[in-house]
Amino acid sequence: MLRKQGLIVLLVGVNLLLLAGLIIVSVPMPSASAQLSGGRPGDFLTVTAQPLGQSFDVIYMLDVPRQKLHAFVPINTQTKHLQPAPSFVDLNKELRGGK
Repeated sequence: MLRKQGLIVLLVGVNLLLLAGLIIVSVPMPSASAQLSGGRPGDFLTVTAQPLGQSFDVIYMLDVPRQKLHAFVPINTQTKHLQPAPSFVDLNKELRGGK
């Protein structure tokens, strides 16, 4: 009789553990909004790319609401400090053929 009770307790414990895992997985994670007031998830897209012949990566940031593409380059290749590239791309202008 004691063995049957032990098995039932074990099964109840496993079920509680599975329920806790299900609850943890179903809770949505908070999303980042790039520190903008009123920003929404998905307003910015960031990728890195290495220019041909260079030893450093450039960070490209697409500002979706303003439809602008920004680039950030390292100040020097030894530090992790970045500076904005001198110009940005206005996607509205570029997609209309430069008009």
